[in-house]
Parts: sequence; structure tokens; C-alpha cells
Amino acid sequence: MKHFNLLKTTLLLCALIVGSLSSWADTTVSMTSFSAISGYVDDDTNISYAAAKGTASTAPAVNGNQIRVYQNGGLFTITANDGSKIKSVTLGSAMETSVSYSIDGGVESSNQDISASSTITINDLNCSSIQFTCKGTDKNHRLYVNSLSVTYSPASSIVKPSFSVEEGEVEKGTSLILSTTTEGADIYYTIDKTTPTSGSTKYTGTISINSAVTIKAIAVKGSESSVVATASYTIKKVETPTFSVAEGVILEGSTVELVSETDGATIHYTTDGSNPTASSATYSSPITINADVTIKAIAVKDNWDDSEVASVTYNVLTPIHGLSIDFESNDVSRYADWDFVNIVSVKTITAHGGTYYGNTDGKSTASVTTKEKVMHPYTFTCYISKESGNTTACDWKIQVSEDGSAWTDVATKSASSMDKGVWEAFSADLTSYSNVYVRLSYGSNTAKRAVDDIVLTTCEPISISAAGWATYCSSNALDFTGVTALTAYTATKEGSAVKFNKVTGKVPANTGLLVKGETANVPVCASAEAVTNLLVGVTAETTKDAGTIFVLMKGSKGIGFYKNTNDFTLRANSAYLRAEDVEGSTARAFIALDDETTGIADVKAVKEDAEGMFDLQGRKIAKPTKGLYIVNGKKVVVK
Repeated sequence: MKHFNLLKTTLLLCALIVGSLSSWADTTVSMTSFSAISGYVDDDTNISYAAAKGTASTAPAVNGNQIRVYQNGGLFTITANDGSKIKSVTLGSAMETSVSYSIDGGVESSNQDISASSTITINDLNCSSIQFTCKGTDKNHRLYVNSLSVTYSPASSIVKPSFSVEEGEVEKGTSLILSTTTEGADIYYTIDKTTPTSGSTKYTGTISINSAVTIKAIAVKGSESSVVATASYTIKKVETPTFSVAEGVILEGSTVELVSETDGATIHYTTDGSNPTASSATYSSPITINADVTIKAIAVKDNWDDSEVASVTYNVLTPIHGLSIDFESNDVSRYADWDFVNIVSVKTITAHGGTYYGNTDGKSTASVTTKEKVMHPYTFTCYISKESGNTTACDWKIQVSEDGSAWTDVATKSASSMDKGVWEAFSADLTSYSNVYVRLSYGSNTAKRAVDDIVLTTCEPISISAAGWATYCSSNALDFTGVTALTAYTATKEGSAVKFNKVTGKVPANTGLLVKGETANVPVCASAEAVTNLLVGVTAETTKDAGTIFVLMKGSKGIGFYKNTNDFTLRANSAYLRAEDVEGSTARAFIALDDETTGIADVKAVKEDAEGMFDLQGRKIAKPTKGLYIVNGKKVVVK
């Protein structure tokens, strides 16, 4: 190390003496002792060296005063820094092997065999780096560098230009300023990657960058030039849009979102297969897919290059909506209102009610669950079967959950005790639950089990007042078949009278109804035939002007339809009669029903209450005779 420091001091003095004669005279650095694998040979010179190992596992090392580079590709590189140029190199080696060299990354020379204590001298160089490669393949073929002598020309004293903008990605229109700290120097530059000279374009002011470019520049003063300064610029490019749904088969009505990761970018798209431009439709909200389509999109931003075109193609499947599953589609994802886990659709001639059924796909757990909560579930029914003779205990369960994670068993049926290939009904009454997820689940064995014809019905609870009457209107079709706790009526005109007709089956959605009896759950159905009806239903709170409607209320003549004398707000899910349909007719404060005679009275009794007595045409009767009349809202037979 003392020897190295002495050498370093000597070299520094030589450099100072030479520099006093000519700042740009060639300088020679000689080394006979090495202290590290990489780093400057001398802090006061512009020469550095580094080594890299070959195929040997041992890394290059300094051993004593030698640098050892190992066989089969080991490298020893000498580099001139800060614009200096290497003129000659002498490499002293102490190992029998072969080496080759390359200049500035160029083609290697042919192999040169060297023996112990031999040297390699290369003159007439004008390069910034030279690399020696160890070609020996034997484990003892190592390049031992015992000494090094490098002659180089220091860089010009003219300071090379600097760039006001760091090279890399920039926006279009970016202003670039070139400068040098050498007073009185002019700057010349090129934009075609050629080396600039004093005959190149002279820098006189700001350069505007509007496309990808490499700028090379020199500073010139008198007859001297600086080294070349180089900076390469590309225009920032907007990130290509991505699609929230992968291309392929999707359900009709699915929505697709487009996103670019570049802040402030605007997305434009087409759906006709053409390439989008900045004039194409602007993306602002999710795109609904209702037919087969190819969407192409780009993202743009002022002063940036447009993104690449992104493209996806979607093939649409029409979804199956509703709370019934017959598995006749072999793509269970089409059942848009359900989530399937380990249940697949299988084609067979033994399915219950069709050619397809679902099975558990050999998984130990499986389920089919409503995607949304069901406000008023009514009944759950399905058919289950066993496809193998496996008798290991396992069950089907009908369950409900308020949060989708904690499940309550409503009904359980063994999936192992039944006979193979026999379909059995499985059902549960769900009327005691509201606003819950509903699922059918299977568990505990990998034997394939089958399920088919799942039907979840819902209902609507219709509330009846203490007086026993109400009006009602649902946004769903309703089925009154088998409902005994209450009776529903529609209204028609019969002559000049309003007649209320008992509903015995289904009514379509948005049908106004008169109901009596007790509060009850009425099943919802998919659809119903249209009915003739004077009652107008509302599903949302609605206000009507005074004198325009008749509404059900308790009045001077008891429960009946009375004309509103003031503005009247109808509650949601109720019904009314329009004044224009009954005005001037015999509509009064009574309810005439078509399905019952509600009393028997003699003439004397009726006469005492004749003020509230009407015939079946709704005409007020002062002197009744024998026959059928309406008294206080009830049918009465007068004898």
C-alpha cells in the first residue's frame, strides 16, 4: 500500500508538470500494484478498470499485487472517463493462456496466446474503452494482470453542453435549453444522431420537443471543442385502456368499465369494429352489452401520444331471470339471479322433467344461492337424487341467512339414504323469514348427487285494517289461488252501478284491488292475463286533486268509497276509483259484492233504514218491495 501511495503521488506530480506545459498533452498511467477489483487506478487520472468472472464460480480477486480473472470468459476492462481517449495500453501477464480484446464494444480480436511474464501492447488507439477476454478453458487458465500502463488524451477544457430537461419521457412542446459554463463558447447540435461539429446547427434559443429525438451537442470556442453531450427524449404515451370484463362469453345486460392508468386521460371507443380516434364516442360510464360486439378503445391526453388501441370481443348469452332453475341451459351462469358453487349442468335422459339436471361435480360441498336478499320468501321446492350407490352420510339443506355468511337450517334431507336414480321432492316453508338470502346446499361427501327443478316462490304480505277492508296494488303479478284468509276484488261497471268481482286466480302487476278478511301472504307469480278493472292502483305515494277520485274510507254511511273533497294523498300500494268513471252514476257510500248475500230482513225493518237502501243498479230506494237490495254495504233479501 505504501508503494501504491508513492506511485499515486508520483503520478500526480507528473500530471501537474505535464499540465503546466500543455493542459491537453497525452498522459501515461503505470500500475504495478493493485488494491481493488474496480475503481479508479488513480484519483487524479481519468482511467478506471474493472473485472468480471468467467464460468468459474470464483469471482475475480486481487491476490497480492495481481488481478486474477478466471477462465472461459473472464473480463478485464479499462475505461477512459470524462471525455478522455485511450491512446495505448500495455498489459503485463504472468499466466499461460489466450486472450482477445475488443475496443468500445466492437468485434473482438483473434486469440492471442501469452506465456508467463509476457506482455500485450496495443498502440494507435483512440477509444473510450478496451476489454480483454480470457479464452482459456482449463481451470488453471487465468489471466493474471501483473502490471498496467495506459496512455490517454485528457478531454478538452471546453465544458460540454448541459440540457435543462433530463432525458427520458416528456410532453409534446417541452422547451429544452442548452448551456455551457465555458464563457464565450458557442453550442452546435444535431437531431439525427450524427456527431455534431462546428458546421452543425448553431444553438440560438429554446428547442421545442414534439416527437422522439436524440440531441447531440458540443461547445466550441476558438479551435477547441468539448466532448459530445447526448440526451434522448420520447413523448409520453398514454396508458392503453383496460376492460373490467375479459373478452369472451358474457351475459346480456352485463356492464363493462374502461380504465386508463394515466391521470387526466380521456377514453374514446367504437363498437363497429373500426379503430377509434379522438373524434370517436367519449367513454363516460359503464357500457351495457346487449348483443355480440367488438369494442375498441384508445386513451388520449393533451401533449401526450395516444395510447395503443385496446380491443375486446364479447359474445352474448341471454340471461335467465327469475327464481326458478330447470337446468335446461348447459351454462348455469345464465341463471342471472343465482350463484352456483360446485354445481354444474349435466345432460342425461333421466333428468327430472327435462334432459338436463344439476349435479355436485364430485365435490364434497356444493350450493346454489340467491344473489340478492329475498324480501318475502314463500316456499322453496326442488327434486334431488343419488347418482351413485355411495351411502356415506351427506345431506341437502334448505337454508336462509341475513348476512350471507351465517346460515340457518330450515329443512334437511339425507342425500345418502334414498335409492339410486330416484327423484324425491324436497321443500320448505319460508313464510316466517323476510329479507334473507336463500340457498340449497350439499355437504360431507364427494359422491355425485343430483338436483333439478328448483323453484323459490315469493309472496307479498297484504295488510287488512281493523275494519276488515283495504285496497292494494302490487308491482308484481299475484296468485290468489288457494288463499283463504282474505278475498280480493276488481271493479267493473254493470249498468250504472259499480260492481266488485271476486278474484279466484292470478292478477297482473299494477292491478288495483279491494281486499277484505285478514292479513295474509299472497304468492307472487311470473305473469297473469290482463283483467278489466275500474280500480286504479298506485305503487308509490301519490297525491290527487280534490274532487277527482273516490277512495275507500269510513264515512257517514259506513265503510265505502267516498269522493275526496280535498286534495288527497294515496299511500303506496293502494287503489282508488276515478271520479270520471263513476261521477253521475249510482256510485255511493257502499260496497256491492258479487259473491254473497249478507243479510235477510223484512219490509218493515228495511223501511226503517231506507235512507241507506239501494237496488242492485245503485239507485236509492225509498219504498222497497220484496227483492234483493243493498243496505249499509251488504246485500239484503227483503221478504
